[in-house]
Parts: sequence; structure tokens; C-alpha cells
Amino acid sequence: MDEAKRPSRLDWVIYVGLIPGFFAVVVTAVTLAAFGVDVLSYGRSLWAKGAALLRPAPAEGGAAPTETAAARLQALEEEVRAQAAKIEEQARALAQLEQEKAALASEKAALEAALAAAQGQQAEQKRREEAAIRALEGLPPSKAAEILGLLDPGLASAIWLGLGSDARSAVLGKLAPEKAADLVARLLDGSPDRAGALALTLKAMPPDAAAKLLADLYGKRPGVAATAFAALDAPSRGPILAALPPAVGRGLVDRLTPDAGR
Repeated sequence: MDEAKRPSRLDWVIYVGLIPGFFAVVVTAVTLAAFGVDVLSYGRSLWAKGAALLRPAPAEGGAAPTETAAARLQALEEEVRAQAAKIEEQARALAQLEQEKAALASEKAALEAALAAAQGQQAEQKRREEAAIRALEGLPPSKAAEILGLLDPGLASAIWLGLGSDARSAVLGKLAPEKAADLVARLLDGSPDRAGALALTLKAMPPDAAAKLLADLYGKRPGVAATAFAALDAPSRGPILAALPPAVGRGLVDRLTPDAGR
């Protein structure tokens, strides 16, 4: 029974600690109020100071940790946006390069197709020229000359040049003078180094026929006529020069003299 009536620890705390403490606080507050002290204001001040002590200390730069974290987050967001804009710009540049690459590939394919077509046309043209050369070589010179006279001048020149030396001379002698002169002019215009082949042709022709051809050519293209005449060797020039009209012969010799003197 005595143990049941003994006070517990909680009773001891209430009776010995809280009640005397509360009484002391009340007596102190009443005493301070008697001396004109605002107890409530003083209590609020103490509460504010205690709360300030419990707050986290500011960062070294003066900003609170929450403010620093927000600033860092904003900086990271700005950096991410800048990187995203840079990546987008690079993507646009890459897309443009891909378009240019595709355009160049298309242009290359078109050029290759055009080149292949041109090469095919050249091969076909060459085949036709060879066939025409073989056909003309089996014809009489007069008939071959008649056919050449009906062809395009460029094609006629190519076919005539492909004939053998004897056939060239024979056919050239049967061509109309105007047509023959045009054919020789085109031949030398296309390649001046063909003057040697033309000289062989003139050499194989009768002097009167060669002189007639050179005279007609001189009337239209004096420079070409002089080139053809200069390609002849000296023994061949004499008979042809004697058969030429004096004015034409003098003009050819005048053009030939500077070349001979160098």
C-alpha cells in the first residue's frame, strides 16, 4: 500500500519542476510589469532572436543557400538553352550540306550521262565515217567526189582525210573547185598539222589541178592557201607555181618568203 501511494517520476516533474517554474515566470512577469517593462514585446524579441539563430548561415557571397541554388539552376537552364540552340544551328547547317551534296551528286550523274551519250555519239559517228571511207574507196573518183559534195562540209572533210593518199588526190581533183577549196580550208582550220597530209595530196595531183585548187583557196582564204603551199617540197612547188595565175603565185611566194628566211 505504501508503495502505491508513493509519487511517480512524472508527479515529481510536475510538482517540483513545472509548478515552481511556472510560478517563478508569473512572479517575474508581474514584477517586470510593475516596473513598466513590456513583457510581451520582450518575449517576441527573444523569439525572433532564437529563430534567427536557428536559420542556416548565409553563403559566402551573402546569398542564402536556396538563393544560390536557384541562381545555379537558372544558369544551368540558360546553358542548356544555349547548347540546344547551337545544336539546332549545326543541324540546319548539316541539312544544308546534305542538300548541296545531293545536288552535286545529281549534277555529277547528269554530266556522266551526258558524257556517256556524247561518247556513244562519237563512237557511232566514227563508225559511220569508217563505213563511208570504205564505201568511197571502192567508187570511181568522180562518183566519190559527187557524194562528198552532198555531205556536210565537216563530215566530208573527216571522210576525205580518212581516204588513202592516192584516193584523196583523185577525189579532190574531181570536186568542184569551190567545194574542194572549202574542204581544204576546213581541214586545215580543224588542225594545222594536217598540212603535211594535204601537201602529199597536192603533190599527187596534176600541177594544173593543184594550181586551180590553190588559186580558188587563195581567193577565199589566203592564209590557208599559203599554209598548204608552204607544206609542199621545193620540187613540187615549181610546177604548181608555174601553173598558178601570176598574182596568186606572187602572193603565195610573198607569204612564204618570211617563213623561209627564219
